[in-house]
Amino acid sequence: MIIMGLTLTRIHSQISKRGVLSGFSSGLDAEVIKQIKRMCPQIEKMRFANSGTEAVMGAVRTARGFTGRTKVAFVEGGFHGLQDEMMWKVNLEGWNMKSDSNPEVIPFGAGQRPNTAVCCNPTGLQLLSLNDFEMLEQYFKKHGNMTAAVMIEPIIGNAGSIEATKEWLQRLRDLCTKHGALLIFDEVKSGFRVAKGGAQELYGIYADLTTYAKAMGNGYPVACFGGRKDVMDVIGSFKGGVVHGGTFTANMIAISAAHATLEILENTNALATVNRVGTDIMKVLGRVFDAHKIEHTFSGPPAMFGIHFTKNVPMNYRDWRKEDYELYGKFAWNLIKYGVMLEPDSREPWFICEAHQTMDLKWLENVAMRAMSEACLITQPVTKSP
Repeated sequence: MIIMGLTLTRIHSQISKRGVLSGFSSGLDAEVIKQIKRMCPQIEKMRFANSGTEAVMGAVRTARGFTGRTKVAFVEGGFHGLQDEMMWKVNLEGWNMKSDSNPEVIPFGAGQRPNTAVCCNPTGLQLLSLNDFEMLEQYFKKHGNMTAAVMIEPIIGNAGSIEATKEWLQRLRDLCTKHGALLIFDEVKSGFRVAKGGAQELYGIYADLTTYAKAMGNGYPVACFGGRKDVMDVIGSFKGGVVHGGTFTANMIAISAAHATLEILENTNALATVNRVGTDIMKVLGRVFDAHKIEHTFSGPPAMFGIHFTKNVPMNYRDWRKEDYELYGKFAWNLIKYGVMLEPDSREPWFICEAHQTMDLKWLENVAMRAMSEACLITQPVTKSP
């Protein structure tokens, strides 16, 4: 995700000076690692990757290599890249909310290997409901001794920025430690965005491994994963070591972009600006929703806030199913029609960048008023004349 802006000379000017591939580590690699370690103190050692998908693959493989276990769990509503194993979700659209049963676990799409999720394989991937203490306790009681890792977005980037409570996240941290499972925070979306140290800085709770991408390079294809030294030390070209690498990993374009972006984020008020703008936009949208008497709430930090047409802040992905997401879809498509580019699915947060500080908020309010008025007209049933 873009954190600074699309046409930022401060970053782009650094890209073409060093070529593409060096074939070996460079001094710039070390500088980027130092930048990340200064902002993210839980990172003792790290490895570069080219995308969030690759970073997640590397982190999960490393967790298995370190623990000698295979089972992995993650939270409903999370998205952790395009590898088959992680592309499972709960079918909320087909779930009967009034029943006592859990929603069905299904693949994201066709072509996936069918034996990687618990619905097809008892030792496969398992999904947990965010902020559900009972489900969490039962999972570790049953599977704790075979779990390599639990992966979570503390602020779910594909479920309207629904947030873990600090109490639930701390309990997850404690249970992972107790059972010898690794805790992996997927901060591909929240890293270097919601705070310099990501969600872990906000919560004060730290993972064993963390994945980063997106804002790390202001949109350039660069990512990384890292964490505890003893865990990361299982990676290497020795007998029994975890294999990790890639031709374009830590290429000079990607590393140059990361270095320039992290320099700005670390040493300027860019993220404070992002948070201020996000707060201002939420106030504008709140006035629009109030004017149309629409129950609503916001979730997540101002840098990546979610909008929910419901009275109460959702506590997990299943709560999203209870919202008026169809009205949101109409509203969003109308915004797109009038020049506000956003993802029309209500599960996608509003990602704010520094360049949005020049936005005409009055224009946004007028456009949003028009978009919502039209959405409400479409939603209302047509009454026949007598």
